[in-house]
Amino acid sequence: MLTSGDARLIATLLVIVAVPYALEWWYSGKRLGIFGILFWLYTLQWLLILLLLPLADRIKDGGLPALASVLAAPAALSWLLIGAVPFVLEPIAIIRCLVRLIARLAKERKTG
Repeated sequence: MLTSGDARLIATLLVIVAVPYALEWWYSGKRLGIFGILFWLYTLQWLLILLLLPLADRIKDGGLPALASVLAAPAALSWLLIGAVPFVLEPIAIIRCLVRLIARLAKERKTG
């Protein structure tokens, strides 16, 4: 089960991923741009972890270890990749957007 420290960590990391998504939505009007995809991917990873692992434990205790392993596999993969979204993909996406913004401003300055 989740402790209060776990819940705080999940909330903090969700905010880290949600802020660029909100900015993208606000400024560009895109409902599902790169930051939206990263936000929903991250949310899906946490949902898989929080829903499938306890379910797999209950099924394993009920005597079906093979089914429990099948259910635990997506959650385990999500657990392995969970740090990739806020700490790797998000900074790469931010740098990409900044480069595009700088290029567009330079082009406007050159033509204007």
